[in-house]
Amino acid sequence: MARISTYPIDTTVALTDTLLGTDEANAKATKNYAISDVLGLVTAGITVHADNAAAVTAGLAVGTIYRTDDVLKVVH
Repeated sequence: MARISTYPIDTTVALTDTLLGTDEANAKATKNYAISDVLGLVTAGITVHADNAAAVTAGLAVGTIYRTDDVLKVVH
């Protein structure tokens, strides 16, 4: 495997592109992960609220991430 710094930079990222990572549950095996799957994991459990006031009313603490449809926001 070449040094990472020698690979070209791709400025067009697609959800079907893959990232290299370590599977901790499988003896630390090296695997490819689709960007779409990583995003699904990151956004899982993020609740939907109409706006910041609704998120606060629902009990979210300042600094908590929530979303309004497809936009991620932070309670302030």
